Amino acid sequence: IFEPENRIYNKKYAKSKNTVGSKQYISREKTPQWLEERSYEKTPISEEHDPELEKEREAFLKQLQIDWDE
Repeated sequence: IFEPENRIYNKKYAKSKNTVGSKQYISREKTPQWLEERSYEKTPISEEHDPELEKEREAFLKQLQIDWDE
């Protein structure tokens, strides 16, 4: 048996229940400090050559060449 009164009541009840139970969540976005304070000051690159660094670089390149030749 189709009872339109019950159907209307149920729709209204469901609609009112959804509005009462729903919560709207507020998104609070926090921008990090490093992004707000953008400082792109480049540190000056010194032209001095470190002999120890050059030795390590040469050894690394040599080892890299040996590994890739195999």
